[in-house]
Amino acid sequence: MISSLKTVLVADDEYAVRRFLQEGLALHLPDFEVATVADGQEAIDFLTSHPVDVVVTDIAMPVKDGFAVLAHLRNHHPNVPVVVLTAADAETIERNAPRLGMLRVVQKPATAAQVARHVLDARAETARGRMSGMPLTTLLQLLQRERKSCSLYVRSGERRGRLHFRSGELVNAYAFELDQEGEAAARYLLALDDVTIDFERSLHNHLRRIHTPLEALLLDIARERDERSRDAQAAVAAAGDDGGPVAGEPPSSPLAAAADQLHAAVADLRGRTADVAHALDAAAPALADAARALAAADRAPAAAAERRLAAAFDDVSALARRLAQAADALGDPGERHGP
Repeated sequence: MISSLKTVLVADDEYAVRRFLQEGLALHLPDFEVATVADGQEAIDFLTSHPVDVVVTDIAMPVKDGFAVLAHLRNHHPNVPVVVLTAADAETIERNAPRLGMLRVVQKPATAAQVARHVLDARAETARGRMSGMPLTTLLQLLQRERKSCSLYVRSGERRGRLHFRSGELVNAYAFELDQEGEAAARYLLALDDVTIDFERSLHNHLRRIHTPLEALLLDIARERDERSRDAQAAVAAAGDDGGPVAGEPPSSPLAAAADQLHAAVADLRGRTADVAHALDAAAPALADAARALAAADRAPAAAAERRLAAAFDDVSALARRLAQAADALGDPGERHGP
C-alpha cells in the first residue's frame, strides 16, 4: 500500500541536531515522514532517488554544503520549498526572510516547533501555487549574508560563465562566449534567463575586477529590462496604428481587442512587479549595512533613522506584493475569451 505521508528531508552534519529534529518534527508533523542525512552530497543522493515535499538544510556541512543542496534543488526540483538553518543574526533574518520567496531562513539553534511551523507554511505556500522556483537573486542574497567564498558556474543554453565571490562579495566574473571578465561579464551573466547553476569551491580568478556592488548591478539590469519591455510594447502599439488588420488575419472584435489590451497590461504589471521584487531583494543587504553603519556612528538618532528606513522598505515591499497579487487575481485574459 502506498503511504499517504509526505516527506521532509533534514540535512545537518551534527548528529544531535538530526536526532533532535527527527524526533521533534515527528511529534509536530504527524502527516510527515522525517528522513535525515549528514551532508550535502547525501541530501542530493536522497533527492535523486526519493520524492521529497520539503527540505530542511544546514548551510555549513562537509563534502557538499547547503549551497550545493540549494543549487541542486533549483536546477532539478524547483518547486520543493526549503527551510535553511543558519547562524545569521535574528535581526537580519527577521528583516529579509519574508522577501526570500520559497526559501525560509531560521536562526540556529531553533526549536522543533519553530522549524515545523516553517515546514507547514512552506508546504502551504507551494500548495497554493505561490512558489514557482528559487530566483537567482535569492541565492546571491544568501551568499552575501553567509559571506561565502566560491564560484558559481552559470549556464543558459549555450551561454555560460562564472561568477566569483569572496566573503560574500562579487569580485570577478568571466563570460565564455565574450571571452571577457570583470563587470561587463557579470552584467551579461546576471541578465541571463532560465539559468542553471553549480557551486564550485575553487578560489581561482578571485582577484577583484568588479567594484560596483552586486545590488547596484542587479538594479541596473532590472531597470534595463524594464526599459526594453516598454520599448517593445511601444513598437507593437505603433505597428498596430498603421490601419487595418494584417493580411490573412480575421478582423478582431472590439471585445477581443479589449481583452488583448488587458492581457498586455497584466503581463506588463507582472513584469514590473517581478523587477521591483528582485530589486528589493538585491537592495536589502545594502540597506541593512547602511542602518548598522548609522547605528555605529551615533546610536540615539540612528535608531530612529533605522526604524524609518526599515518601515519605508517594508511599505515598498508590501506594495510590490499587493501588485503581484492583483496581477495574479486578474489572471490571463487570453484564457477566458473564446475563438
